[in-house]
Amino acid sequence: MTQKNDVTIYPNIGSDIRYELAFVDDDDQPIDMTGHTSESFQAEAWGASNGTVDWTDQAQGIALLSADWDDTPAAMPEETWFRIRTTRTSDNLDDAAPKLIVRWL
Repeated sequence: MTQKNDVTIYPNIGSDIRYELAFVDDDDQPIDMTGHTSESFQAEAWGASNGTVDWTDQAQGIALLSADWDDTPAAMPEETWFRIRTTRTSDNLDDAAPKLIVRWL
């Protein structure tokens, strides 16, 4: 993957998190992720309880990280973060994405 550093996402307060992860090679071409699973393997407590990652187009290497806003004021952190890991099912090769940090504006 070419995402080498932390990625910060800035949704508006009250907005759900919807962040498209594009897995691309060093030439910015999509990586065919057919035959890979994806999961959140590290996350801040709120993110671990509320976040999901699902493939939207594996052949084009696109996954969607999502988490729904919770209107309960005590429930929402000012910042949350996720780490995503893909695993190739044919040989269990793991590849982790950078930390995805969410700060609401």
